[in-house]
Amino acid sequence: MSQFLEEQCNDVGWSYSGADTPNTMHIGLNFTTHNRNTALVLSCIETITGHVPLIPPPCPNSGVRRNSTKYHLRCPTGWGANNRLKCEKCPPGYHVKNESCAPCTRGTYIVNSEDIDCIKCPHGQTTLSDGAAGEHMCVAQCPPGFFSARSGLAPCIACPKGQYQPDFGQEQCILCDQGLTTADLATVNVNGCKSICNPGHYSSNGVQPCEACPRGLYNNISGATSCQRCPDNQSTDFEGASSKNDCHETDCASTGCKNHGDCYNGRCNCDLGFTGIQCDIALNLCHADFCLNGGSYSEEKQLIGDLPAEAGINLHLGTILVLLVSKKGQLRQFVLLQPNQITC
Repeated sequence: MSQFLEEQCNDVGWSYSGADTPNTMHIGLNFTTHNRNTALVLSCIETITGHVPLIPPPCPNSGVRRNSTKYHLRCPTGWGANNRLKCEKCPPGYHVKNESCAPCTRGTYIVNSEDIDCIKCPHGQTTLSDGAAGEHMCVAQCPPGFFSARSGLAPCIACPKGQYQPDFGQEQCILCDQGLTTADLATVNVNGCKSICNPGHYSSNGVQPCEACPRGLYNNISGATSCQRCPDNQSTDFEGASSKNDCHETDCASTGCKNHGDCYNGRCNCDLGFTGIQCDIALNLCHADFCLNGGSYSEEKQLIGDLPAEAGINLHLGTILVLLVSKKGQLRQFVLLQPNQITC
């Protein structure tokens, strides 16, 4: 081989390599040259490889014979091999990759072709295409919560309600799961998808957390941001009314008052411990806030002594006594309730 090279090729060296695996036998002939006459070198290598005999058939273990040639050019820094096996200086926006000039991918750029790696654009920016030659070619992407059919670049549009987008530079938004929506435009996270308020409930944005419509109001739609008031002289018996049919006359002259309430000017005046349009709702005075002027109460059960005789109170079996006592232990006010008027 060495004699053949000396006779046929100028300035071409060679070496042999081989490797065996259980299923493959590799034989490699490596040629090196510093000759710039590419055509002459290629002709020489083709002549050499044409005279290298292949293993005669059949190959062991029903193997297949293959013969291939790979060329490698060792070009100066910032230079790459072209398809004619010549070194050329990489143009702006290109860098050397796998011995050839390759464009920087979208979102990166390179200023000096002698640099090894391309540089990423600043956060939230990208390039319009591959092969950017400087940071000045980086442009703003649509931020999370926005999109643009123009490759995710400005001008951007906010994601509509019911959709979200967590990433930069997207061409569309992602739909929330069925039955969920978002409170606002430009939602950036799937956690922003929430359940819609049911009829009879509302919130400032129409999604959870929701509150029931107060008495006297209703709504019959999902995702409501407010409730509708019942017609004049009508109200509802409960919170969370979801239909106008839940509204009814409130004039106690026709409806009457429950729990010993008195009807006066069309409205019920309820006994202590009851409330509602018809006095049909019992209050739990055990948790009522009787404290005024910055006072506080304690749920600790303490013996406050005998009831003062001057109070003039005669307690009967089963009667509940609610005492309002000052910090000094002085009796300020008392209320007597029967068992059916309060539940503790």
